Order: sequence, then structure tokens, then C-alpha cells
Amino acid sequence: MVSDAEIHDLQVQGSARVVSFLRARRARTDAKRLENRIAAAEREKRARTTIAVFAFLGAVFVVGARRLVVDGVTFVGQFVPFTESWRSLGAAYRLGWWPGGFGSATPAPTGTALVGVATFFSLGNPAVVRTIAVVGLGVVGVLGMWWFGRDVTQSARARAGGTLAYAMVPLHYEAVATGRWSVLAAYATVPWVLLAFSRANDVLTATAADVLRRALRLGLVVGAVAAFEASFIPVMVVAAIAYMLATAVCTGVRSLRGLPGVVAGSVVVGLLLNFPWIGHYVRSDWWSLVVGADPGVGRNEGILRVLSFDSGRAAFAPAILVLYGVAAVAVVVARDARFVWAVRGAILAAVFAALAVAADSRLFGFPLPETGVLLAFAAGGLALGVIALLDALENDVRGARFGWRQPLAALAALAVLVPVIPLAVNAADGRWNQPRSSLDTLLLQLAKNPDEGDYRILYLGHPDLLPAAPRTLAAEGDLRLGYAVTDDGIATLFTQWSPQQTSTVRTLENALSHLVSGDTPRVGRLVAPLGVRYVVVPRIDGARSTRNRPVAVPEGLVQALRVQLDLRRQYESADLLIYENTAWVPTVAQLSVAGAQASTTAGMDELVLADLRGATPAKVGFVPGRATQRLEVEPGVVNVAVPPSPRWTLSIDGSRLASRPAFGATTGFDIPDTVAPGSRATLRYDRPLLQVAFVVAQFAMWCFALFIAFGLRLRHRRPLPVRIEQGDDTPLTFGIESR
Repeated sequence: MVSDAEIHDLQVQGSARVVSFLRARRARTDAKRLENRIAAAEREKRARTTIAVFAFLGAVFVVGARRLVVDGVTFVGQFVPFTESWRSLGAAYRLGWWPGGFGSATPAPTGTALVGVATFFSLGNPAVVRTIAVVGLGVVGVLGMWWFGRDVTQSARARAGGTLAYAMVPLHYEAVATGRWSVLAAYATVPWVLLAFSRANDVLTATAADVLRRALRLGLVVGAVAAFEASFIPVMVVAAIAYMLATAVCTGVRSLRGLPGVVAGSVVVGLLLNFPWIGHYVRSDWWSLVVGADPGVGRNEGILRVLSFDSGRAAFAPAILVLYGVAAVAVVVARDARFVWAVRGAILAAVFAALAVAADSRLFGFPLPETGVLLAFAAGGLALGVIALLDALENDVRGARFGWRQPLAALAALAVLVPVIPLAVNAADGRWNQPRSSLDTLLLQLAKNPDEGDYRILYLGHPDLLPAAPRTLAAEGDLRLGYAVTDDGIATLFTQWSPQQTSTVRTLENALSHLVSGDTPRVGRLVAPLGVRYVVVPRIDGARSTRNRPVAVPEGLVQALRVQLDLRRQYESADLLIYENTAWVPTVAQLSVAGAQASTTAGMDELVLADLRGATPAKVGFVPGRATQRLEVEPGVVNVAVPPSPRWTLSIDGSRLASRPAFGATTGFDIPDTVAPGSRATLRYDRPLLQVAFVVAQFAMWCFALFIAFGLRLRHRRPLPVRIEQGDDTPLTFGIESR
């Protein structure tokens, strides 16, 4: 028997429909709360992953760069000291005379103007600019990969994994260790270029305004990098072609949308932003100027080291090879949009890894852009493959029917963490494996602005070891002879771009040809009018050439120097060889009587017979990039070791003396006998008016590009009415933005 009370308790009180409705709503609310708690827990877990990755990377970059910040960056490779103030850089840029090497009457590189602007905003401290650039460019690249990941996926874990993968690639800290500005700039820029590709590819309407704005944004990035590394433009074009090829194969040609127009426009913008300096490359040997001096042979590091992004300083670099496998697995397991991104990453990695191997072995018989610049896009492709894999693991693999894809994807995801340990190990010394000392410590014995007069240093040897932008000549064997010229003291920023072909350069190359062929033991006299006092042969710089792996010196070079009568050996070690030219003439010199007579001739035979010793300095502390300089002269001939130009004049007591070619290569001034010894004179370079127009035009182009690229408007947009007629003739008005 059941009691009445029990039956009463089981009865539904009130309306059954109301109670059923309330129960259903309560169940839906409870389910929603549970779903929200699960989603919140998932977001918290993802946030913890992102925070952990960035905390690790932040610690690694702080530890890896601490000694660079405290003790300073070593002068190795292209990391020359930034000693020029923003005023001197601006003056050289406006002058229209490029002081690199022997100097030339050409516009200065755009890069000097950009460094000058950066120096101005650093409160006039160029050393701070140099340190920030060395330490910060790698960080810019890593942040760019995180930002690019937002366009690839909504998964924070996948973005964090791709960012970590890009940071683990040894490319950026190998560039710091070996002193390669070009590689650092490419590494910092590649993620932002890929981001521009992605957003250009998503332009649905591809209107002219959209294409222009995106082309300007990408063109600003390309132009800034090309100001320091001209080969970045053709490399970027190849990357765009590979990206478009992958997109077209996966989704069809129509899916490219505005990408071809944006890429083409960005190339035009990048070239225009470097005008007029870009005219330096308009000549028959333009490719050699773009990619750098041709050594005649490949570096032959081997496929393993190239694919490992290893320049010789990284520890455990082969660990990064697992990322190639990860990128390949991503193509296999990804679906839908993730498959498209995986294919893009795989094609970028494959194309540029192959080009880097070809450049290393000189497979095509002509030089390619620097291996590190090519590998920057390969690194971007590998990071993109990691993002696609981790995104596919969350959306395509997890929850699907169990099969071979689950263990393969899980194993590939775990493999992403393998290069973490090498990254931490290479950061441990606080300098990213950069040597603490280099050739600059040995070159301190060559005084700057000595009392006996300014001079120039001629560097000979392997092009990779020269501290200034080199040129090359044919020598014995396949390896070409590299040479570079700097003013007294160590190399500066002015010497980091390839010099123009001038009469002084041709005279020097003629003398070096005789040196290599052994035609004359008087090469010192041939280069004496050019101000060459020291000949330096670098052998080991501690970065690209070490005692364990020395870089070869062109065959027969050292023996050819030893038999020269005017070259006296001053210093020799395993690292460096220095000869002094006893027949040298100061950069700005009052010639002796014999030198004055010889200055009217231009033949090698006359120079070999002429003894130019006895010349005295007319100026100590000559600055080629300065428009006006004070000299002390006397009757005779003043020789200035710069290419002849009618714009060089010498003023004495209000009268201007025109210049003339001296020794067939330099600039000479005939001082009349009426001038008293010790008279003050003013050496001046008259800036061409066209150069002023070029500077103003280039400044305007940069301002215009920045103004439009970042969406600034000359006027506010006003809404325009759009009328839509309905069937009952009742107009509906909507407000839209005017274009």
C-alpha cells in the first residue's frame, strides 16, 4: 500500500505545461553554462600556451642579447661601427657626392638617409641605432610571424607554434654571429611580406584604390630593405610567384584576386622610393651589383649546413631539419583552408631551400643572392607549415575517425619542440655566438688622421672577408680576387655599398691585374697617387673564417705581394697580413717637383718610373662627404685622390682654380707661383641643382607613400545616399561611405 502523502509528493503542482517549460529552460541554461565553462577552460588553456611561448622567447632573446647590449656589438662582417652623426649623413646625402671607396659624383644610397633619420630619433647616438638594429631585427621578425598567423588561423596554439618555429630557425642568430645586415633585414621582413600577400589575396573586389594602398604598404617595406640589400626585390618577386602558384593550384587562378597587382605595384614603389640611387644599378653588370661581388666559386658549405641554416657558428643546428618533415606532414593531414596554407608553406620552403643549395654550389654558373637572404623565405615557409599542422590537429585530426593521420600528426606536433634546446643553448653566451674580438682589434695599429697625412687602405682576399663592399677581378684559379678600399681607420657605413666604376677604380683594377699577373714589381707606385698606404689581406675573422674552417685566399696573392719592391711587410699572423706601401702619397697632397711633372701623364710606364715620395699633406682629416674643407697650399700641384670632376674647385684669396685630371685618375690643381707658401685655400664641391631636386622628390615620395599607405585622407568621407525603388514606389535611402 502507498500512502496518500507519497502520492501527493509525486504529483506535479500547478500547470504541467508551465513546469515542463521551466524544466526545459533550466536544462538549456545548465547546458549553456557547461558549454561556457568548457570554452572558458579551453581559452584559458590556449592563453597559457601563448603566454608560455612568449615568456620563453622573451627570456631567450634577453639572455641571448645581454652581452651585445652591455659590451657592444663586435665589428664583424657588415657590422661596421656607426660613427657618423645624422648631420654628416644628411650632408653627404644632399651633396650628390658618394664618399664610399675613392668617391664618385653620384647620389648617395637611400640607406644612408634612413640611418640618418634613425640616428636623429635616437638623440644623435648612432651606436644606439646599431645596437638596437642588431638586437631588435630578430624580434621584429618573430612578432611579424605572430601577426601573420592571425590571417592564417584563429587558433592561438597554432599561431604560438608557428611563432616559436620561426624563432627557432638559426638564421637570425647566425646573422648576428657573422655580421650580416642583409640576412637580418630579410629575416625581420619576410613575415610582413607574407602578411601582405595574404591580405592582397583576400581583396574581394580588387579595386584600384585597394590595390594601390596595399601596394604602397608592401612597397614601403620592400623599399626600406632594398635600400640596404638590393637583391631583396628579385627574391621577393620569386616568393610572390611561388605563393601565387601554390594558391592557383589549390584554389584556382581566380582566387588570386588583387595579389598580382599588389606585387607588381610594390616593386614599382620600392624602386621609386630608392630613386635616384637605383640608377647605380642601371649598367651592363647590374646583376653583379644587385647580388654582390662574384667570388667565382660557391661557398660549398654542403646541403646539410645550408638546409640547417648554419653558417658555422650555431650549435646543434641540424635539429631544425625536423621542421621540413613537419611541413611535409602538414600537407598530408590538413584539409580545406589549412591544406592551402600547408601547400603554400611547403612550396616556399622547397623553392628557396633549393635556390640556397644552388647558390652555395654555384649550380647555375652565375652568382645568386646571398644564401641567408634566400633562406629567410624558406624559414617563413617552415613556420607556415607548422601553423597549418597545429591548426589541422585541432580541426581536422582531433575527433575524426581514428587512423594513421592521428599518430602521424601527433608525432609531427611533438617534433616541433625538438629545436627548442638548440635555441636555448645558442643564447647562453649572451652574444648569439658572436666573437668577442675580430680583425678591428688588429687594425687599430693603423692610425686615423696621422700627422703625415690621410691615406687609404686596400683590402685584398676572399670577398666574404673584406670589411667593405667588394669588387672582384679574375685571378689564378677559379676563385676571383676581391678588393675593397677604405679611408684611414676602420671601415665605416659609407663603405658598405658597392663603389661606382670611376677612373680611380679602373686605375686600381689595372694595377691589381699587373699584381696578379706578375708583370711589374712596382705596383706600389701604380697605386701611390690613389693614396693607398696599406695593403691588408684578411685571413681569419672569427666568424665566416675560423682556424678550424679557414676561407681560402686567392691563389698566388701572398707570393705576388712578397716580391713587390715598394711593399714592406709590417704585420703577419694567421689572422691578418699587412703591407705598407713606401711609395704612397697622402690623400690630399702637395706634390713634389717630380710628382708634379708625373701628374700630367696617365700611363703605367710613367708611373712605374716616377718616384712620388716627398709629397706633404695639404690637409689632415679630409672628409670626402663634406662640401667645403680648408687646405694649406704652396706653389706647385695639389693632388686630391678622388675621381676628377669639374665640380671640384679650389679657392685661394677669392680666386677660384679649376681642377684637372692628374695621373689620369685623380683630381689636380695647379697652384700659381704668386701664391705664398702656407696660404689658406678652400676645397669645394659644388652641389648640382639636379641633386637638390632629386632629394626633394624622394622626400616627397616617401611622405606620400606613408600618407596613403596608412589610410590617411585629405578630406573626411561623406555619406552618399543610395536610392532603391520598391514596387510601391516608396524610396528607401541608405548611407554609404564615399570613395
